[in-house]
Amino acid sequence: MPLARPGLRSAAVLSVVLASTLLPATPAGGAAYCSQQGSSGPGTERALRLELRCLINVERADRGLRGLRPNGALFRAAGRHARDMVRRHYFSHYSRSGGGPTSRIAGAGYLRATRRWVVGENIAWLDARHPGWVVSSWMRSPPHRRILLSARFRELGIGVVKSSPNGHGRGLTAVVDFGRRKRG
Repeated sequence: MPLARPGLRSAAVLSVVLASTLLPATPAGGAAYCSQQGSSGPGTERALRLELRCLINVERADRGLRGLRPNGALFRAAGRHARDMVRRHYFSHYSRSGGGPTSRIAGAGYLRATRRWVVGENIAWLDARHPGWVVSSWMRSPPHRRILLSARFRELGIGVVKSSPNGHGRGLTAVVDFGRRKRG
């Protein structure tokens, strides 16, 4: 499948607010394995990012898709956006200044020296700090599931903040930026 040319929106960008009362149990498949992956100690933002990446790749592997590799520029874009949403109290793919996923990802350097590319983004905010619930909720949402399981993507970056954009401080805000590019 050909990739989109720069400047075209080729993957839908979607968001979902997840309320803790609507959250399912943590998925059984890879949850136990993935919760062991965080070497920074349970509950650190680094451990939560590693667990999210693992859970996403378990879902993909269960469907015969290749796992997504981490990419520093995508991690920068996702992390900056998660921190900005919490700091400035909003929840959207578009920042208060109007920048969307493509401009943030380009600003982080991901599209530099690239001829063709495709990007996508899933965001979540929940009252609990359980990455399994985030991935499980995305898998039950057809638009989010399409992005998470798209064979077009090869790389990802994850931003996690152990706080919420509503200003109350508790919870988890997560941004996952997905991408694929062809250098040229």
